[in-house]
Amino acid sequence: MGSPVVANPPLSTPQVAQTDVVPPRAPTHRWLIAATVATVGLLSIGAAVGWVWHPAQNPSWALAAVIGAIVSLSGLLTAIRQHRLGVDVIALMALISAVAIGELFAAAVLAVMLSTGGLLEAYATSRAQRDLSLLTSRAPTFARVIGAAGVEVVPVSQVTAGDELILAVGDIVPVEI
Repeated sequence: MGSPVVANPPLSTPQVAQTDVVPPRAPTHRWLIAATVATVGLLSIGAAVGWVWHPAQNPSWALAAVIGAIVSLSGLLTAIRQHRLGVDVIALMALISAVAIGELFAAAVLAVMLSTGGLLEAYATSRAQRDLSLLTSRAPTFARVIGAAGVEVVPVSQVTAGDELILAVGDIVPVEI
């Protein structure tokens, strides 16, 4: 192991990648937030003024349905680009069918469900990516190996099966056990 030998390595030997650096967040999905707020608002407005229009002619619900169709179509196009089809196809068909038979309230409810579902999925994906980035950033980069000449600080990539390691209090085990 061509690394320098350290007689008594200090406990502050850099063993972990920087943990105080927070990885950048995934891009925000402001359009999904706007779509969710718009569909919920339009559904509520349509319910509040429902006594003015016949339910089949309520423009608030129709507009909410259009926004929901855009959200669903966006999800469907993303799924097609990634070669995976899911419930986006069914959701879009249900939304189009509700509009086709004149059930604008049902279409507006579907639009709210689609936009909130897309927003929750985007949030969960962003959160998972951020947490995994933080976890991998804590991976040790060095290990203290007991060799014939004493304790050596070596890169983790040079640790082999059978090497004896020294761990200080609070260290993260630098290799799989």
